[in-house]
Amino acid sequence: MTPTRPLLLTIPDAAAEIGIHRNTLYRKIAAGEIEAIDIAPPGSSKTRIRVPRAALEAWAEGRPRIVDTSDRRPSGR
Repeated sequence: MTPTRPLLLTIPDAAAEIGIHRNTLYRKIAAGEIEAIDIAPPGSSKTRIRVPRAALEAWAEGRPRIVDTSDRRPSGR
């Protein structure tokens, strides 16, 4: 059986998923670069921030490509 991947990720898990520090993720959320939601009950004084996996995927898709390997050929070594 294939393990299921959670739909919503905690901040530490989301940061690890895309290879950045959690503080960097908080900054990207604050800047509106990555979507996040608060799953705390209405009226709660605490927040429970989660990042949808789809938001991470959308962010990654929008990142510039640094190296285009589509036309690379083996060096023959």
